[in-house]
Amino acid sequence: MHEIELDPEEEFSWFNLGSNLLYFERYIEAADAYDKALNLGLPWRFTRYQFGPYIAYFHSGRTEDVIALAEATLQRTAKAEEARLWRGWAYYRLGDVGTAIEDFRTALIINPNYLDAHYALEYLGVGP
Repeated sequence: MHEIELDPEEEFSWFNLGSNLLYFERYIEAADAYDKALNLGLPWRFTRYQFGPYIAYFHSGRTEDVIALAEATLQRTAKAEEARLWRGWAYYRLGDVGTAIEDFRTALIINPNYLDAHYALEYLGVGP
């Protein structure tokens, strides 16, 4: 945590801490660190290219936060297949299988080679 001690308002340090905690499957702590990074003004592009917050929120049971983060990302760039995938898993967890399937299929429209979206549809027993 040395970076954070040097500058506790540095959003990138908090994001890095979240990623390190995620690696060790410390999901709740990782989610808290990602919250801090996002609240300090982490550039929105991070949720377009870095998926740690989705994973941490999902595995912490923060399903609504997964959806909110995905929707914030999709408002800025509709072609974020990873945001679609994680939003789909969040909807699946909430019992909205139809919306989950729609998100997984949209992820494949964006990127037909996206293996995680193929897996998600196979898991649900439906095709692309």
